[in-house]
Amino acid sequence: MMQKCDIVRLLTRKGDEMFFNMKQPNAAYHEYQNYIQVSMEFFDWVFLTPAEKQSREEEESSKKQAVQREIDKIQRTLCYLDEDKT
Repeated sequence: MMQKCDIVRLLTRKGDEMFFNMKQPNAAYHEYQNYIQVSMEFFDWVFLTPAEKQSREEEESSKKQAVQREIDKIQRTLCYLDEDKT
């Protein structure tokens, strides 16, 4: 993938080279969708400055902590409801 380009190149496990046009996905696009997404995220990450990479890492950490807090809150609520049943 090149900057400002809509073509993604992937190498399969067998070493075959596959090209995907992001503006006109083909039938194989859905089969490789996860790999394409990861490659695009990596491509974006490569061109970030160290400060931008740090900022993104902090944002991701913050999001994960918020999700964990919500999960913990739900689990506490469920424990409380289970105690009321007994």
